[in-house]
Amino acid sequence: MIAQRLAPVGTPRHERLFNLAKSLDRFDDCNPLMWFVVWTLYTAGISAHAGSIDRFTFWDFSRWLPGLSGLTIWTLIYVIFLRSKDWFNFPKLTPDIKLIVPQLVVAELIFLSGWFFPSLQGLWISITYLLSYTAIALVFTIPIVTDQESGKKRIPDPQFRLRIVISGAILLIISMVLGIMRDDPVLSTAAVVALPFYIVAFFDNHVRHVQRLRFYPAFIFAGFIASREAWFFVAAITLFYLLRHFYYFRLGIIHPSFGVDHDDPPV
Repeated sequence: MIAQRLAPVGTPRHERLFNLAKSLDRFDDCNPLMWFVVWTLYTAGISAHAGSIDRFTFWDFSRWLPGLSGLTIWTLIYVIFLRSKDWFNFPKLTPDIKLIVPQLVVAELIFLSGWFFPSLQGLWISITYLLSYTAIALVFTIPIVTDQESGKKRIPDPQFRLRIVISGAILLIISMVLGIMRDDPVLSTAAVVALPFYIVAFFDNHVRHVQRLRFYPAFIFAGFIASREAWFFVAAITLFYLLRHFYYFRLGIIHPSFGVDHDDPPV
């Protein structure tokens, strides 16, 4: 990361930036990592509506004003009302799958607000996207614990992990097929690219495969949605690098990152 070279640990520059990050601790209380979820759902609605009008919409900046306005509004709604709800916080999800139900209701509202124009078509398309969203959310119900003796992470219930991975893969396949049927290249392609992560997690019980499932499929869907709504790419990448630098100077970790643990080589 560039910040590691420009402000290495132990230098006065790093100390000043550390103090600045420390003064922004309340920013972390807003759980900005979950903003990616809200932002992606809202932008998915905008992208899907644009694609229903012009299937070949690609790298478009024209909807940046309503897009950024919607992101701002939903960020405030999340911080003020939803942040305190455990059922809308992926890291706090438990094996109690019933907690996903209210989350899906909110996800539906966020997507349809992006679609903006009430219609049965929008409702139907939102369901196809929510299938993939559910596949991603389910992964967070797989518990990961740290062994007290070895300090290594493990999955205490391999059978539950297997059921969740199979369920997620099935939901992605259905979403992919429906995306192909209605000629939605964003949904169908994102589902195809994300599916191998579920296949690997099915055949290998290593905890890192579940950790990857908690990041890469969501990242893939956000990337393909951004291929249509280019302004979302700018917003998401700005938040991504803002958080990387904030957590680096505040906690000394590269987060979020493409590695599965903070002690992995940073990417």
